[in-house]
Amino acid sequence: MGRFFSTVAVRLAFRFFLVLSVAILVLSVAFVGVVQSFSIARQNSELVDAAGTIERMIVRRAMGEIDLPRARRRTESPNPREEFPPPPKNVIPYYISFVVSTADGLVLSTNDPLLPVLEETNGKIRHHFQRNFFIDGNLSIRYFSKKVEIDGKTLVIQTSRDIEREDAERFASAIFRAALLVTSPILIFSFLISLLITKNTMKPVVRITRAASKISSSSLDTQLSLSGTGDEIDELASAFNSLFSRLNADFERERQFTSDVSHELKTPVAVVLGQANLLLRWGKDDAGQLEKSLLSIRKEAKSMESIIANLLQISRIENGRITPKSERVEFLPLFSRIRDEFAHIAPLVSFDISAGEECAVRSDFELLHQVLTVVVSNSVRYAGEECAVSLKAERCCSSVVVFADDDGPGFSGDVLPHVFERFFRGDKAHNRADGGSGLGLSIARVIIGALGGSISAENVAPRGARIRIEIPFSGGDSR
Repeated sequence: MGRFFSTVAVRLAFRFFLVLSVAILVLSVAFVGVVQSFSIARQNSELVDAAGTIERMIVRRAMGEIDLPRARRRTESPNPREEFPPPPKNVIPYYISFVVSTADGLVLSTNDPLLPVLEETNGKIRHHFQRNFFIDGNLSIRYFSKKVEIDGKTLVIQTSRDIEREDAERFASAIFRAALLVTSPILIFSFLISLLITKNTMKPVVRITRAASKISSSSLDTQLSLSGTGDEIDELASAFNSLFSRLNADFERERQFTSDVSHELKTPVAVVLGQANLLLRWGKDDAGQLEKSLLSIRKEAKSMESIIANLLQISRIENGRITPKSERVEFLPLFSRIRDEFAHIAPLVSFDISAGEECAVRSDFELLHQVLTVVVSNSVRYAGEECAVSLKAERCCSSVVVFADDDGPGFSGDVLPHVFERFFRGDKAHNRADGGSGLGLSIARVIIGALGGSISAENVAPRGARIRIEIPFSGGDSR
């Protein structure tokens, strides 16, 4: 039961039910309010009209147009109540009470002796309430009063009606109760209908959820089916398919990376173990073999150290543990330092360097130096120790572009898209005879990305490889 009420379909249906209930309640209250307002307006008009009718009758009697019920003898003392007898019952509605009084509150005429003389309303309609006025209840009336001058006398005409037992209010209240009674089954029916519609609408989402829950790391190439309508559900399924595709690509890269690391470390570990076993068996007694084995062990240990150090650097840069500096970097001194360093490492390599005075950026000098060292080392390794290397910097809009060219064989078509991948050397066997760990250009790409730039590889005519590096004037991590 708890799972049923926690479903999206039930929650949406319940929200629709609440909205519809509130709408019906508001409409019912508004309808009752309109009915009451019209009823009150009609009642107010009746009170004003009744007061006007009484006033006209008093004026007509004062003018002798209407005979008094009986003639008063001249010798009789004047009785104001006889001068203003109540009007006939058919003149004003039976449910309207009236009081005609003098300015000092003396009642001259009334059809309800229990009604008090209330304060004047100055032509407005007022409500008067008095608790326990009657033995069996309260006095609650809406009344109207006004002053009139007749034959030099100031009279106050007051008309009122009881609002505790108003038929209109009872009618409005009955309508409200009837509306609630009638709309209750309608609301329940609408809830069931909306629940059915919502469940049918949510079926594709449920199908996607169940299909996605069955996908694991070994089946990320599975695609969710689309309805073909192009609606939001299809967009959701497409987003999941795109996500699974990216995850699958990431998993494939990680699996390949793990395989490459294992392959790269397997060879030096095998060499170290082989040389150690050789020394344990008989090599330790042969001075020449002992030295040869130790040199081989040291070489392979340095190779493993280089691989691990490069992987750690990539990881630290990608995780933001290495923060690039922000300093002024001029490329001509940077190129000169690279040339001087390689004069001792590869003295037969010729350099052609050029950079304008405006070619300077705010970046990390040492990290850029490491990138260019990797690029030039790669050229020397594959283009030969007598190759020609060109380092050129040009200003381009809001960045400086560095071109590192060599006159070697360049990149083959199947190698070019993968030159920045980890452990990629251009051959599936990962031949280690060329030296290096296959991580140099991968490190260069990670460093340039941390500096907010970009790096790419291409071939140049007539022959040779080119590494293009673009560094913004104000460097920073663009990830």
